Formats: sequence, structure tokens, C-alpha cells
Amino acid sequence: MRISYIEDLNQWRSTFLFSIPVTVRFSETNLFGHMNNIAAFIYLEQVRIEFLKPVGILTAI
Repeated sequence: MRISYIEDLNQWRSTFLFSIPVTVRFSETNLFGHMNNIAAFIYLEQVRIEFLKPVGILTAI
């Protein structure tokens, strides 16, 4: 399946400076397997923490 507004997926991915794999948990989906809207904010928080760790801002975590 190809997203219509992304011509080359690998080229698009290479434009990001930072990424981590995030697993969608069962509790964050509904009966149809759709991700709950609030889960995106949970993932953003997780990524923010992982991004700031190497910078040294979150050394206590």
C-alpha cells in the first residue's frame, strides 16, 4: 500500500533526524484495531524522552 503524497518512502524517511520504533499496544486500540487518538500523544511523549536523553537534559531518567 502506497501513500499518495509520498513518492519515495525511503527518501521521505531519510529526512527525519531522529526516530525510534514504537509498538501499538492492544489497550490503545478499539474493537476494529484502530489506534485511539490519545495514543499519538503517548508516543510523542515517549519519543521526546528518548530524544532528550542523549542531549543530557534527562540524566535522572
